[in-house]
Amino acid sequence: MYKAALVSLAILFGLCNGQGLNVLSFNVRQFGRSKYSDQEVVNTLIEIVRGYDLILIIELVDVSQTVLPGFASQLNEAVASSGIRYNYSVSERVGRSHVKEQYVFLYKTSEIQILDSYQYPDNSDMFERPPYSVLVRTLNRNHGNIPPFFLIASHTKPTDAPEEINHLDNVFEATSSAFSTSNGAILGDLNAGCSYLSRTRYNTLDLVVNTSFTWWIGYDTDTTTGTTNCAYDRIITWSSLTPYIVNGSASVVLFDNQYQLSSQQTAAVSDHYPISISLKGEVADSAFTVNSAPLLVIVLVLIGALLLY
Repeated sequence: MYKAALVSLAILFGLCNGQGLNVLSFNVRQFGRSKYSDQEVVNTLIEIVRGYDLILIIELVDVSQTVLPGFASQLNEAVASSGIRYNYSVSERVGRSHVKEQYVFLYKTSEIQILDSYQYPDNSDMFERPPYSVLVRTLNRNHGNIPPFFLIASHTKPTDAPEEINHLDNVFEATSSAFSTSNGAILGDLNAGCSYLSRTRYNTLDLVVNTSFTWWIGYDTDTTTGTTNCAYDRIITWSSLTPYIVNGSASVVLFDNQYQLSSQQTAAVSDHYPISISLKGEVADSAFTVNSAPLLVIVLVLIGALLLY
């Protein structure tokens, strides 16, 4: 009993001290009507994303514009019993070829408010799929004093990855100006590894040379589900947002291991693993009020039990 009570206290004190805002970036390869018709794949996607507060989905390819509303509806049905609801912000259809993609930001309405969005105009035609950004603020005081921040979604053309990544600092500057804040991050499938971006070329990138940017997924990390070993997917923060990143939270989500999927089942979901990160600010004393009162009661009961034991 003594050990169990100590463990419970540790968990409860962690909850009282605030929880991080969990962000996911996921290239759901060719997420269109064909993939959406596979209910097993949809169920797996729902299980993956439901644990996160803010989710970037890359490679939505759907002329009918029915897949995203349908997926969001199924997701909300799955989490309804928990009192959770997701909404989304979606870009215009972008791409030079006849195959157009959309960037999607799914978010828990109880945790996140989308304040604004910005589609990079790309007047110089530097991008195959011009980046899309959202400005967000957190609604849950348990996340701490995280200031409003923006996320820039990017999916580079593999053969043009170095050039497109080098232009992302201009996108960051334009987005920062549009939102009147420098608290921002770049995330997505940057194709930033292997034959598309050598280590030597990586070390010369403007976003690497400029130490105000922090790369949270290392060059030697594997973000692919197949036989390749490449760090295509990345999260990059600007110096003013970096202090709010929870140390050690940047990770690759190995959903095949988590849900015990075969290689065939995994490939049906995507050829990419999602990547994730958590943000957290200092939790003000005022955050420990009505919402935390039940936790306080339980903590006091457990302390009493320990004293009596």
